[in-house]
Amino acid sequence: MKICSWLRKSGTVETNFKDTLESTINELYINCPLGVPKESLYQSLKDIVKSDEEFCKKSPVHVKISGWLKEVASKQSEPTARFAKTRISKTEINKNTRSSTPPPINEKFSLSRERQGAIVERFYTVVESELYKFLVENENIIPARVVESFIKRRKPPLSPDFRNADLLSMINFIIKHVGIFLQKSVFHGEHKVNPVKILKDYKEKVRHKLAHGISMNEKGRWSDLAIQNVAHLSCQVVACIGGNYEDVYAFREKVNGEIARQSMKRAAAEDSEESIMNKARPEKRKRNEMINFVLNIFEEIEEIKEGQKKEILKMALQKDEIFVKIWEIVKMQETKKQQVSKFTKLMNIMFDINLKEL
Repeated sequence: MKICSWLRKSGTVETNFKDTLESTINELYINCPLGVPKESLYQSLKDIVKSDEEFCKKSPVHVKISGWLKEVASKQSEPTARFAKTRISKTEINKNTRSSTPPPINEKFSLSRERQGAIVERFYTVVESELYKFLVENENIIPARVVESFIKRRKPPLSPDFRNADLLSMINFIIKHVGIFLQKSVFHGEHKVNPVKILKDYKEKVRHKLAHGISMNEKGRWSDLAIQNVAHLSCQVVACIGGNYEDVYAFREKVNGEIARQSMKRAAAEDSEESIMNKARPEKRKRNEMINFVLNIFEEIEEIKEGQKKEILKMALQKDEIFVKIWEIVKMQETKKQQVSKFTKLMNIMFDINLKEL
């Protein structure tokens, strides 16, 4: 083939070599005197690389291009997974996976920003205090060299007696050296065999959120569910390390009760607002119906004095008591002609105006 002969020609590949396979093919296509499609050039180069080992080793450029083409071929030939479609409805098969980011989950915020912060801070302080007590009570099983090794890597540096250790440092220390504590069976409750899990959960879901969490505008940072999760995790950590769980359990119950009460108040307020809106809707419909009726009647009557139609429309908008009663009587008439006649007579009598039927 002429394409293969041209590609094999000394200097062709080297002269048109670029930093990527795609740009190299483009350059070959631009400079090829044969006027062949780019795809034909690409396919011919692929065939040469596949069948001619000497061509692949001819120069560093040939080696590079051969590597690119072989990499592409390996990716294309690699078999992909196949899963049963029986668990998916036919209408869902072949639909594209959602690419846009879904909206955030709607969460309830029953407490003020200040109250949210106060509750979380109290749980956090209790856990920090109980962690320190745990270390103090078990200092006799912790080798001094372990503490020395740990504090060397801390920035800012920690005191050897942990007097300036914060919650994160203490959790990291316990996790790193959990084997020391497990040997002496100092943990309690459902997490006594694997305390690392609950400690990591607390670190990620409470400590990190407290340090780096994002406020939800005026609602605050801690939704009802997030606060309840803080309370739950705090109780689990305190129980696991054998701390004073009675107080933290009691505070958790108090917080849950407070959230429940505030949630009920909010629900009652929303129901009240909805009730007011529901009451307003019929009135709005009635006014719209009345205005449409008047505009329809205007097509069949003539005002003798300019501005009378405007006054009638104003009565409808303001729901004048006498006008509303006239409207209720007139709309009961069977035909439009009867409605126009009755409306004209009643308006002329009751409001001393001079309307005339067309």
